[in-house]
Amino acid sequence: MFELIKLDEFFKLILCCPICKGKLKISQDGCCCEDCEMFYPAIGKSYDFSIRRPEYCLSSQFKTWKKIQDGFESLSFRSQNQNELSYYLDQIDSVKEIYQEKFNISGTILDVGGEQGRLKHFLDLQNPKNQYCCIDPFLKIIQQETEIQSDFISAYPCLKDPVNFVCGIAERLPFQSKTFDYVHMRSVLDHFSDPYIAIKESYRILKPEGKLLIGLSVTGGKSSLKNISKLSRLHKKLRDQGLWKTTKRVIHESLKVFSEQKGENDHMFHWQYDDLVDMVKSAGLSIEKIHWQKPPYDHCVYLCCKR
Repeated sequence: MFELIKLDEFFKLILCCPICKGKLKISQDGCCCEDCEMFYPAIGKSYDFSIRRPEYCLSSQFKTWKKIQDGFESLSFRSQNQNELSYYLDQIDSVKEIYQEKFNISGTILDVGGEQGRLKHFLDLQNPKNQYCCIDPFLKIIQQETEIQSDFISAYPCLKDPVNFVCGIAERLPFQSKTFDYVHMRSVLDHFSDPYIAIKESYRILKPEGKLLIGLSVTGGKSSLKNISKLSRLHKKLRDQGLWKTTKRVIHESLKVFSEQKGENDHMFHWQYDDLVDMVKSAGLSIEKIHWQKPPYDHCVYLCCKR
Protein backbone atom coordinates (compact mmCIF):
# COMPACT_ATOMS: atom_id res chain seq x y z
CA MET A 1 0.00 0.00 0.00
CA PHE A 2 2.82 2.44 0.78
CA GLU A 3 5.45 1.50 -1.81
CA LEU A 4 5.15 5.01 -3.25
CA ILE A 5 6.98 6.43 -0.23
CA LYS A 6 10.36 5.79 1.37
CA LEU A 7 12.83 7.40 3.73
CA ASP A 8 16.49 7.32 2.76
CA GLU A 9 19.15 6.69 5.37
CA PHE A 10 20.29 10.31 5.13
CA PHE A 11 16.94 11.55 6.44
CA LYS A 12 16.66 8.78 9.04
CA LEU A 13 19.91 10.00 10.58
CA ILE A 14 18.53 13.52 11.16
CA LEU A 15 15.16 12.50 12.58
CA CYS A 16 14.18 13.57 16.09
CA CYS A 17 11.12 13.52 18.30
CA PRO A 18 8.71 16.21 17.08
CA ILE A 19 7.58 16.89 20.67
CA CYS A 20 10.77 17.14 22.73
CA LYS A 21 13.38 16.97 19.92
CA GLY A 22 14.97 14.00 21.67
CA LYS A 23 16.93 11.23 19.98
CA LEU A 24 14.94 8.43 18.37
CA LYS A 25 15.54 4.72 18.60
CA ILE A 26 14.48 3.34 15.22
CA SER A 27 13.17 -0.21 14.77
CA GLN A 28 11.22 -2.09 12.13
CA ASP A 29 7.97 -1.16 13.90
CA GLY A 30 8.68 2.57 14.20
CA CYS A 31 10.56 5.18 16.22
CA CYS A 32 10.63 5.61 19.98
CA CYS A 33 11.94 8.77 21.67
CA GLU A 34 14.66 8.03 24.20
CA ASP A 35 13.66 11.05 26.29
CA CYS A 36 9.85 11.31 26.37
CA GLU A 37 9.24 7.71 25.20
CA MET A 38 6.69 8.78 22.60
CA PHE A 39 6.27 6.11 19.92
CA TYR A 40 5.78 6.86 16.22
CA PRO A 41 4.72 3.87 14.06
CA ALA A 42 6.25 2.80 10.77
CA ILE A 43 4.13 3.27 7.65
CA GLY A 44 5.66 0.99 5.10
CA LYS A 45 9.15 2.40 4.53
CA SER A 46 8.59 5.68 6.36
CA TYR A 47 7.10 6.95 9.67
CA ASP A 48 4.01 8.61 11.03
CA PHE A 49 4.92 11.51 13.34
CA SER A 50 1.34 12.53 13.96
CA ILE A 51 0.58 13.25 17.60
CA ARG A 52 -2.64 11.52 18.59
CA ARG A 53 -3.91 13.19 21.73
CA PRO A 54 -6.87 11.91 23.73
CA GLU A 55 -10.04 13.57 22.50
CA TYR A 56 -10.54 15.38 25.82
CA CYS A 57 -7.14 17.08 25.39
CA LEU A 58 -7.98 18.72 22.07
CA SER A 59 -8.43 22.49 22.11
CA SER A 60 -11.32 24.04 20.21
CA GLN A 61 -8.80 25.55 17.78
CA PHE A 62 -7.22 22.18 17.06
CA LYS A 63 -10.63 20.56 16.60
CA THR A 64 -11.51 23.28 14.10
CA TRP A 65 -8.23 22.74 12.25
CA LYS A 66 -8.73 18.97 12.12
CA LYS A 67 -12.30 19.28 10.88
CA ILE A 68 -11.30 21.73 8.17
CA GLN A 69 -8.30 19.71 7.02
CA ASP A 70 -10.14 16.38 7.04
CA GLY A 71 -12.76 17.98 4.81
CA PHE A 72 -10.11 19.52 2.59
CA GLU A 73 -8.42 16.15 2.14
CA SER A 74 -11.60 14.31 1.20
CA LEU A 75 -12.82 17.04 -1.15
CA SER A 76 -9.51 16.95 -3.00
CA PHE A 77 -10.32 13.56 -4.49
CA ARG A 78 -14.06 13.53 -5.09
CA SER A 79 -14.08 15.13 -8.52
CA GLN A 80 -13.17 12.83 -11.40
CA ASN A 81 -12.77 15.94 -13.57
CA GLN A 82 -9.41 16.33 -11.91
CA ASN A 83 -8.10 13.28 -13.77
CA GLU A 84 -7.24 15.24 -16.89
CA LEU A 85 -3.73 15.63 -18.18
CA SER A 86 -4.41 19.24 -19.18
CA TYR A 87 -5.36 20.04 -15.58
CA TYR A 88 -1.99 18.89 -14.25
CA LEU A 89 -0.03 20.44 -17.10
CA ASP A 90 -1.75 23.76 -16.38
CA GLN A 91 -0.65 23.42 -12.76
CA ILE A 92 2.95 22.85 -13.84
CA ASP A 93 2.85 25.74 -16.29
CA SER A 94 1.43 28.10 -13.65
CA VAL A 95 4.54 27.80 -11.45
CA LYS A 96 7.20 27.09 -14.07
CA GLU A 97 8.61 30.62 -13.85
CA ILE A 98 8.90 30.33 -10.07
CA TYR A 99 11.01 27.19 -9.96
CA GLN A 100 12.87 27.40 -13.27
CA GLU A 101 13.57 31.13 -13.48
CA LYS A 102 13.05 33.09 -10.26
CA PHE A 103 14.31 30.80 -7.49
CA ASN A 104 16.99 28.15 -7.33
CA ILE A 105 16.04 25.60 -4.69
CA SER A 106 18.95 23.27 -4.09
CA GLY A 107 20.72 21.13 -1.52
CA THR A 108 18.83 19.39 1.26
CA ILE A 109 15.17 20.38 0.94
CA LEU A 110 12.12 19.89 3.16
CA ASP A 111 8.80 20.43 1.39
CA VAL A 112 6.30 21.29 4.13
CA GLY A 113 2.72 20.39 3.23
CA GLY A 114 4.10 19.10 -0.05
CA GLU A 115 1.29 16.60 -0.69
CA GLN A 116 2.56 14.04 -3.23
CA GLY A 117 5.92 15.75 -3.74
CA ARG A 118 5.14 17.70 -6.91
CA LEU A 119 8.01 20.09 -6.19
CA LYS A 120 10.39 17.22 -6.99
CA HIS A 121 9.42 17.57 -10.66
CA PHE A 122 11.23 20.93 -10.83
CA LEU A 123 14.08 19.94 -8.52
CA ASP A 124 14.96 16.95 -10.69
CA LEU A 125 15.04 19.18 -13.76
CA GLN A 126 17.56 21.46 -12.04
CA ASN A 127 19.69 18.93 -10.20
CA PRO A 128 18.66 15.30 -9.63
CA LYS A 129 21.24 15.08 -6.84
CA ASN A 130 19.15 17.34 -4.58
CA GLN A 131 18.11 15.59 -1.36
CA TYR A 132 14.35 16.03 -1.15
CA CYS A 133 11.89 15.09 1.57
CA CYS A 134 8.18 15.85 1.83
CA ILE A 135 6.18 16.16 5.05
CA ASP A 136 2.38 16.26 5.03
CA PRO A 137 -0.26 15.44 7.64
CA PHE A 138 -2.30 13.39 5.17
CA LEU A 139 -0.87 10.00 4.39
CA LYS A 140 -3.50 9.02 1.82
CA ILE A 141 -2.81 12.07 -0.33
CA ILE A 142 0.08 10.35 -2.13
CA GLN A 143 -1.63 7.04 -2.77
CA GLN A 144 -4.96 8.44 -3.93
CA GLU A 145 -3.46 10.78 -6.49
CA THR A 146 -0.60 8.69 -7.83
CA GLU A 147 -2.41 5.35 -8.02
CA ILE A 148 -5.93 6.41 -9.02
CA GLN A 149 -5.09 9.30 -11.33
CA SER A 150 -3.10 7.99 -14.30
CA ASP A 151 -2.82 11.44 -15.86
CA PHE A 152 -1.13 12.68 -12.71
CA ILE A 153 1.81 10.33 -13.30
CA SER A 154 1.94 11.32 -16.95
CA ALA A 155 2.43 14.93 -15.88
CA TYR A 156 4.80 14.12 -13.00
CA PRO A 157 6.75 11.04 -14.21
CA CYS A 158 9.36 11.42 -11.44
CA LEU A 159 6.69 10.37 -8.94
CA LYS A 160 6.59 6.86 -10.35
CA ASP A 161 9.48 6.25 -7.97
CA PRO A 162 9.09 6.37 -4.18
CA VAL A 163 9.37 9.83 -2.61
CA ASN A 164 11.07 10.56 0.71
CA PHE A 165 8.05 11.23 2.90
CA VAL A 166 7.10 11.50 6.56
CA CYS A 167 3.67 12.12 8.01
CA GLY A 168 3.59 15.12 10.34
CA ILE A 169 2.70 18.77 10.82
CA ALA A 170 4.59 22.02 10.23
CA GLU A 171 4.32 23.10 13.86
CA ARG A 172 6.24 20.03 15.09
CA LEU A 173 8.86 19.02 12.56
CA PRO A 174 10.59 15.68 13.33
CA PHE A 175 14.06 16.80 12.24
CA GLN A 176 17.16 17.91 14.09
CA SER A 177 18.17 21.58 14.17
CA LYS A 178 20.28 23.14 11.41
CA THR A 179 20.02 20.23 8.97
CA PHE A 180 18.30 21.67 5.86
CA ASP A 181 19.47 24.10 3.18
CA TYR A 182 15.93 24.93 2.07
CA VAL A 183 12.41 24.74 3.45
CA HIS A 184 9.58 25.12 0.95
CA MET A 185 6.01 26.21 1.81
CA ARG A 186 3.68 26.78 -1.12
CA SER A 187 -0.04 27.42 -0.58
CA VAL A 188 0.06 25.96 2.93
CA LEU A 189 0.55 28.84 5.36
CA ASP A 190 -3.18 29.54 5.26
CA HIS A 191 -3.88 25.94 6.38
CA PHE A 192 -1.69 25.79 9.50
CA SER A 193 -3.20 25.90 12.96
CA ASP A 194 -0.30 28.04 14.22
CA PRO A 195 1.66 29.63 11.32
CA TYR A 196 4.07 31.53 13.56
CA ILE A 197 5.25 28.36 15.29
CA ALA A 198 5.48 26.67 11.89
CA ILE A 199 7.81 29.44 10.68
CA LYS A 200 9.90 29.18 13.85
CA GLU A 201 10.19 25.41 13.36
CA SER A 202 11.42 26.02 9.82
CA TYR A 203 13.93 28.51 11.21
CA ARG A 204 15.15 25.90 13.69
CA ILE A 205 15.86 23.20 11.11
CA LEU A 206 17.53 25.56 8.60
CA LYS A 207 21.30 25.65 8.45
CA PRO A 208 22.97 29.04 8.98
CA GLU A 209 22.26 31.04 5.82
CA GLY A 210 19.56 28.49 4.94
CA LYS A 211 16.45 29.71 3.14
CA LEU A 212 12.68 29.45 3.46
CA LEU A 213 10.57 29.94 0.33
CA ILE A 214 6.93 30.87 0.96
CA GLY A 215 4.36 31.03 -1.84
CA LEU A 216 0.92 32.33 -0.88
CA SER A 217 -2.24 33.98 -2.16
CA VAL A 218 -2.67 37.28 -0.33
CA THR A 219 -4.56 40.53 -0.37
CA GLY A 220 -2.76 43.86 -0.16
CA GLY A 221 0.66 44.73 -1.54
CA LYS A 222 0.66 44.26 -5.32
CA SER A 223 -2.06 41.62 -5.14
CA SER A 224 -4.83 41.85 -7.72
CA LEU A 225 -7.32 40.75 -5.06
CA LYS A 226 -8.88 43.69 -3.28
CA ASN A 227 -10.64 41.46 -0.76
CA ILE A 228 -11.09 37.78 -0.03
CA SER A 229 -14.70 37.38 -1.18
CA LYS A 230 -15.64 34.50 -3.47
CA LEU A 231 -17.30 36.97 -5.83
CA SER A 232 -14.09 38.94 -6.36
CA ARG A 233 -12.12 35.74 -7.02
CA LEU A 234 -14.72 34.54 -9.55
CA HIS A 235 -14.69 37.90 -11.33
CA LYS A 236 -10.90 37.77 -11.59
CA LYS A 237 -10.92 34.22 -12.97
CA LEU A 238 -13.48 35.15 -15.62
CA ARG A 239 -11.40 38.17 -16.63
CA ASP A 240 -8.06 36.37 -16.78
CA GLN A 241 -8.91 32.79 -17.79
CA GLY A 242 -12.11 33.08 -19.80
CA LEU A 243 -15.45 31.34 -19.41
CA TRP A 244 -14.43 27.76 -20.32
CA LYS A 245 -11.49 27.36 -17.93
CA THR A 246 -13.35 29.19 -15.19
CA THR A 247 -16.39 26.92 -15.61
CA LYS A 248 -14.20 23.79 -15.30
CA ARG A 249 -12.61 25.10 -12.12
CA VAL A 250 -16.00 26.05 -10.66
CA ILE A 251 -17.29 22.52 -11.29
CA HIS A 252 -14.21 21.04 -9.69
CA GLU A 253 -14.60 23.24 -6.62
CA SER A 254 -18.38 22.96 -6.35
CA LEU A 255 -18.21 20.64 -3.35
CA LYS A 256 -15.98 23.15 -1.58
CA VAL A 257 -18.48 25.90 -2.32
CA PHE A 258 -21.25 23.72 -0.95
CA SER A 259 -19.36 23.10 2.27
CA GLU A 260 -18.65 26.81 2.67
CA GLN A 261 -22.36 27.54 2.27
CA LYS A 262 -22.82 25.36 5.33
CA GLY A 263 -20.45 27.60 7.24
CA GLU A 264 -17.27 25.64 6.63
CA ASN A 265 -14.03 26.77 5.00
CA ASP A 266 -10.85 25.03 3.86
CA HIS A 267 -8.51 27.76 5.16
CA MET A 268 -7.63 28.69 8.71
CA PHE A 269 -6.23 32.09 7.69
CA HIS A 270 -6.68 34.64 4.91
CA TRP A 271 -3.41 36.51 4.70
CA GLN A 272 -2.73 40.19 4.19
CA TYR A 273 0.61 40.87 2.54
CA ASP A 274 1.84 43.23 5.28
CA ASP A 275 0.97 40.67 7.98
CA LEU A 276 2.90 37.97 6.14
CA VAL A 277 6.00 40.16 5.87
CA ASP A 278 5.74 41.18 9.53
CA MET A 279 5.40 37.58 10.71
CA VAL A 280 8.45 36.42 8.75
CA LYS A 281 10.57 39.23 10.15
CA SER A 282 9.30 38.75 13.71
CA ALA A 283 10.33 35.09 13.46
CA GLY A 284 13.93 36.20 12.90
CA LEU A 285 14.19 35.75 9.12
CA SER A 286 15.32 38.39 6.65
CA ILE A 287 13.57 38.72 3.29
CA GLU A 288 16.08 38.23 0.48
CA LYS A 289 13.72 38.38 -2.52
CA ILE A 290 10.06 39.13 -3.26
CA HIS A 291 8.35 38.01 -6.46
CA TRP A 292 4.74 38.47 -7.57
CA GLN A 293 3.40 35.99 -10.09
CA LYS A 294 2.17 37.08 -13.50
CA PRO A 295 -1.57 37.25 -14.31
CA PRO A 296 -3.81 35.37 -13.80
CA TYR A 297 -1.93 34.46 -10.59
CA ASP A 298 -0.94 37.99 -9.64
CA HIS A 299 -2.55 37.58 -6.23
CA CYS A 300 0.25 35.13 -5.31
CA VAL A 301 3.51 36.35 -3.79
CA TYR A 302 6.72 34.42 -3.17
CA LEU A 303 9.08 35.41 -0.36
CA CYS A 304 12.58 33.99 -0.19
CA CYS A 305 13.67 34.38 3.43
CA LYS A 306 17.13 33.77 4.88
CA ARG A 307 18.01 32.56 8.34
